[in-house]
Amino acid sequence: MDAVSIIIGLILVGIFLLIFILPAMNTKRREKKMLLTLSKLVEKQKSKIDQKEMIGDVMIGLDQLKGILYFYKHRKDQDIYDILQLRDVSCCKLLIQKKQMKSNNENFNPYEKLGLEFILNDKSKPNIIWLFYQVDEYLRLNLDLKQLEKWEKSIQDIISKQSISK
Repeated sequence: MDAVSIIIGLILVGIFLLIFILPAMNTKRREKKMLLTLSKLVEKQKSKIDQKEMIGDVMIGLDQLKGILYFYKHRKDQDIYDILQLRDVSCCKLLIQKKQMKSNNENFNPYEKLGLEFILNDKSKPNIIWLFYQVDEYLRLNLDLKQLEKWEKSIQDIISKQSISK
């Protein structure tokens, strides 16, 4: 009887650990794979990443010395890469597009799109938008808005320093 209780207890502990450990391992593996892909993109530019962060399913990186911003978004159907020279940007803004409906549900996600919008110095070119979250892709919000706010401030600080030194 005691051996059966111990075996059942060990099985339950094992299942409990798997529920929490496997998702964490999967996230780390995906992050390493995305960082490797971003690193290859950076190497092609003969650059180096000073800051990097995974925000949802997006890896963003910055070379402060050269003023280059890197964007890599992994999607099931296709991957999206982009490189942006910050000297070509006059302003970086947080893009927050909210849904127009109300809900009494506590778990209601009010956001439709979250991203960064880059206003270029050349006004004849359209603004560049990097989407980090879109309700069409994910029903559940998969990122922290504070991460985007931090990157917006960081990028805007670099743009401001570059415009002062011109």
